Amino acid sequence: MLPTSNTTLPNQDSAILNILRREWTFIFGGVFFLYLFVCMYMSGWRITIIPDLSTPYGYNGDLIFHSWMIRRVMEGWLFENPRSGYPFGSTFLDYPGSDLGNHIILKFFGSWVGNFFAAINIYFVSGFVFTYFASYFSLRMLSLSAWLSLSGAIIFSIVPFHFLRLPHLFYTFYFVVPIYYYIGTSTFFKAKIEEKWTTSRWIKIISALLISACFGAYYALFGAIVIGACGIAGFFSHGRWSPLITSTILVLTLMVGVLFNIAPNLQYRITNGINPEVAQRSPAEAELYGLKFIQLILPQQDHRSALLSAISAKYDSVFPLVNENRYATLGAIGSLGLVLALGIIAARLSGREVDLRLCLLTLIIAMLFMFGTIGGFGTLFALTISSMIRGWNRISIFIAFGTITCFLIFLQININRFVSAKRAEKITALLAFFLIILAILDQVPPRTQAAVENIEKTFSADRSFIANIEATTRIGAAIYQLPYIAFPEVPPLHQMGPYAPLIGYLHSNTLRWSSGGMKGRPGDLFFRALAREPLDRQLGVIRRLGFTGIYIDKNGYGDNGHQIIGQLTTALGHGPDLERADGRVAFFRLPDAAPVTLEGLTPIEIMEKAGYIVDEMGVRYDASLKDGIDFSRRGLPSFVRSVRGLSQAEPWAGRWSDANLAPAVRFEFNTDLPEDFILVADITVFGPNAGAPLIVKVGTKQYQAILPANEGILRIPVQGGVGARSIEFVPPNPTSPSSIMNSSDDRKLGIGFRKIGFEIK
Repeated sequence: MLPTSNTTLPNQDSAILNILRREWTFIFGGVFFLYLFVCMYMSGWRITIIPDLSTPYGYNGDLIFHSWMIRRVMEGWLFENPRSGYPFGSTFLDYPGSDLGNHIILKFFGSWVGNFFAAINIYFVSGFVFTYFASYFSLRMLSLSAWLSLSGAIIFSIVPFHFLRLPHLFYTFYFVVPIYYYIGTSTFFKAKIEEKWTTSRWIKIISALLISACFGAYYALFGAIVIGACGIAGFFSHGRWSPLITSTILVLTLMVGVLFNIAPNLQYRITNGINPEVAQRSPAEAELYGLKFIQLILPQQDHRSALLSAISAKYDSVFPLVNENRYATLGAIGSLGLVLALGIIAARLSGREVDLRLCLLTLIIAMLFMFGTIGGFGTLFALTISSMIRGWNRISIFIAFGTITCFLIFLQININRFVSAKRAEKITALLAFFLIILAILDQVPPRTQAAVENIEKTFSADRSFIANIEATTRIGAAIYQLPYIAFPEVPPLHQMGPYAPLIGYLHSNTLRWSSGGMKGRPGDLFFRALAREPLDRQLGVIRRLGFTGIYIDKNGYGDNGHQIIGQLTTALGHGPDLERADGRVAFFRLPDAAPVTLEGLTPIEIMEKAGYIVDEMGVRYDASLKDGIDFSRRGLPSFVRSVRGLSQAEPWAGRWSDANLAPAVRFEFNTDLPEDFILVADITVFGPNAGAPLIVKVGTKQYQAILPANEGILRIPVQGGVGARSIEFVPPNPTSPSSIMNSSDDRKLGIGFRKIGFEIK
């Protein structure tokens, strides 16, 4: 039966410090229980009172990537690191993220315990504690009893999402979710009683939001939806502008916090240009990684009940396009709360009065669902505002807090309604314990001692192998890694995971590794091209750069590395110097060469020293100015220093200009161009650029030509170009195919180049 009372309002006058003083046994009792439970569970049910500090709780997939980030933060900071992507170094500024808070906490833990894997474990366990604290106070501020607040905080802290998201480590630190709920509902209810916010309250709330924005852009956006929904509800419910104005200010505060986090990324992009290979999202991905209603209520795949687990397995077999949205399951209690929310909507539509808290929570849940679901507002957001937010299924953790809270408030109202005040507290306590046990059995996936030991075995094998490499090479030695695999966000290569090459960096203290350079940047382009060269040329190049060893991951080869191992054995005159215990990784020492000083050199200077020059256009080949630039060939002629504004090679043996990369196509040359020559360009034209005037700049001189209707050859006489070392083509009307036709191509195309020639008098 739905509660019809509409008189119970949140006790907004209860100060958090007063709750802490009066209810410290509930608060710290719940924390102590949760802490011990998680420590023992994650250790495979060993009896322990501290997190495991010897082996990470997880050691595969994206958690390797997060471990790499943590190690970088411990060694300095995330953005730059000289040991990855050596000798070019490795930047992470192409990859925007609003995670300053997570990084600071992990740096603190890492500095305290001295290694990345112990920092991961402490961070993961502390995520439960932080979430419990925030949830307990948020539930109490909604006038939920202490016993139900305790159970609700534990239930929310151990939702399946928390365990299933371990590979995406930062999403497990979701203590900000109840904070956003508290701020949003507080905005609504304070407007109802016409209580004005004091200056002190404004400062506290804005400070809390600015800090919360440092724990993920996704969570900041979802929090903005919660706060915005409460502001809209307050406007229509109370007939006043104040809740809408207040919520708008708070949402803008969140945006400022996110912008502060990504400011270094934006500055790097302005200085170095857009990297078209990194963090480029399509609006279609909002549909691919959207939320599915059925996966909110389906049991988790590894449920303790074989029957419930089989239901999810059957769904996955019938509907195989399943990705991370399977992590959205709410559990039994959250699912009951979701059904209850649907019942509240029906009750209100039938004219029944319902507790105002339940109405507001139902509105929040509905708004979150409408944004997260496939074909919802999230898709519209991706189409019109930004496609960078694609994993809308992650909004499920916000829905979980709403549905769990909804269920508990409903339960409390009915207890108070049907049970005498004398017996209510005892019954509430018994129900709280029952719900906690139910949540543990239903929400916590099985974790066996065998699974923990398997992680320990793999981790120890890697650590020992890398330690042996470090012990048999000089301090600061450079290791060349094969096969090449781009970083980050690429598919596995044969049996090698996309982040497997980062393991060397993780387990070494001084060694420098070729892998880990940001894809699309000079160092990555260099190693990508070098890996395609014959082995003898690779050896010559890496020796000139001072590499003293080669690390071979056999999992990355279709033949299990037999060919490359044989080639290296022949070239070096001996087999592998070291092999990992399972034989999957081999290491060859190279004869020590004379020390090479590369510090302080630009990427192009490093390449010149290596005798191997590469950029986004490919490897340089020998040619003269009279040979021109042939875009059907891989790479650029040696007389070209650099090119900006050109997209990738096309099937029609040319390349398009792309205004997303640069407003003009600019060629830089190593030496001065002739004073007088005829510039000949074999081109094709895209869309509205046909027949428009084209500006061509040669050094400081500017020329104009009319583009053909489709394709053709432009001949531009150049005279008096003394000292010119650049040619720039400025497309008149860069246009994306997606804006004028049925295409997902968002590049802004203008001119397609087949060949550029120079007729010298």
